[in-house]
Formats: sequence, structure tokens, C-alpha cells
Amino acid sequence: MRSTCFALAACAAVALAPIGKADASILYATQYAGPTPLFVVDQTNGSLSQVSADIGVIDIGDLTSDTRPGSPRLWGNSISRNTLVEIDPVTGLVTSEVGLDSRESMVSLAFDVVTGVLYGNTSVAFGALEGDALYTIDPTTGTTTFVGEIGFTNVFALAFDQSGTLFGIADATNQLISIDTGTGAGTAIATLTLGFSFDIASRPEDNVMFLADSGNFGSIYTLDTGTGAVTLVGSYSPGSINIAGLAFLPEARAVSEPASLALLGLGLAGLGFAARRRNTAA
Repeated sequence: MRSTCFALAACAAVALAPIGKADASILYATQYAGPTPLFVVDQTNGSLSQVSADIGVIDIGDLTSDTRPGSPRLWGNSISRNTLVEIDPVTGLVTSEVGLDSRESMVSLAFDVVTGVLYGNTSVAFGALEGDALYTIDPTTGTTTFVGEIGFTNVFALAFDQSGTLFGIADATNQLISIDTGTGAGTAIATLTLGFSFDIASRPEDNVMFLADSGNFGSIYTLDTGTGAVTLVGSYSPGSINIAGLAFLPEARAVSEPASLALLGLGLAGLGFAARRRNTAA
């Protein structure tokens, strides 16, 4: 009886455990502009696999995510609608949309896993009258709070590393910058050798920063945030896809729950069967 209980308990434990590698993350991507598919990026060769044909909201300009344990979330922003959307990575569809109250549209997003604060920035290329500026965003209400001007133009790539440092890429001058989250001020780090770097994202497991460049050789790179050096991972479909959003999520989040629930059901059924056998024997 003891071995039977142990086996059934193990079955239930397997049913409740997340499926997939606990130490692996999936890299998601979107394109701009118009109807936006959700893609998964192969982190070894840069190729794209389409999750959905259209997430349901147009003109997604960026992606970011909350990768903290217990509350993984994937966000995007519609530039033309100036809204924040949450995206289901399993279906690739928008599950919620909230309007942002900023005067100009947010063009980029970044979530700080250290402080739990969501940030965004405006850009002169999309109507900002006083220069590119950094804001905090309340993802529940859409309330935005001005932090300060960045001091660089057309910051389209925005991301935190795993230690809470905010980085951006100013497309106008092709410069990698760090951004002070207290004042919004940007500081130049290096000039990149690429010309169309539209987003960056830090991998949670090892803090490697990935970069999407949508030039003539549309490709995925890794980026050294200390020197600005880039290393090619691989090319996707240049000319036809303009990757403007990158974000990581834990791999287990991308597995639907019914399979786990089915295993749990089998475990409970086994417990019932064992109880019936004991009653019969008695």
C-alpha cells in the first residue's frame, strides 16, 4: 500500500509540475506596421516561426515582458491607437487592451524585473514635440508619468538587463545608450555598426542581450552592452518582415494547461481505483 501511495503521489506531482525546461526562455517577436503576427525566434539561427497570423491589434511597435516567477506577462503597444495590449503567447492573440493617457504615442516599452515597473518612451518620429522622453506606465489603468527627456532622437529599441539597467538605441545617430530611470537622461555608450536596430531584449537565464536589425540583411544579433559589439545569430526574411519587438518569456508559460490537468485527473482516478480495491478486499 505504501508503494502504491508513493506512485500515485508522484503521478500527481508530475501533473502539477510545469511542462518544459525550467531554465529556458522563448524569444518572441512582432513586426511593424499594420496587422501584426506573433513570432517565435530561434535563438540559434535567427529564423522565425509564426504563432498567429494576426494578434488582433494593428501597428504593434514593441514588445516587453514580465518574466518574474509566478506572473509572466507579454505586452505590446499599438502606436497608432496609443494603447497597451497584453498578448497570450500560446494563441498569439490580444487578451486585453488599455488606452494610454500620454499626449504622444509610446513607441517603445521596457519592463524592469528588479523594481516591477513598466516604462515606455515617446519619439519625435511619432509626434513628440519636445524630444524623445521616458515615462512610467501603469499597465492596469494606462496612466503614464513623465520621467524626463532622453536627449537622443528616435529611440526605438528599449530594454532592461537582468540587473535593472535600462538601455536604448537611438536610431537617428545609431548609438547604444544607457538611460537613467530617475531623470530619463541618456548616456552614449557606443556607435553601432548596424543601421536599423529596432529592438533589444535580455535573456533571463544568462543576461545575453539580443538585437533585431531590419536592414537589407534582416537579422538577429547578440549585443555587448558594454562595448556595442554585435555578433550575428542568423537572418530571417529581409525586406518582407520588419521586426520591431522582442521579448522573452519562460518556456513553461508557452505550454497550455489542459495537458497537466489531464495528468492530474489520471492521478486522482488512480487514487479512487486504489480506494475501491481496498474496500473490496476488506
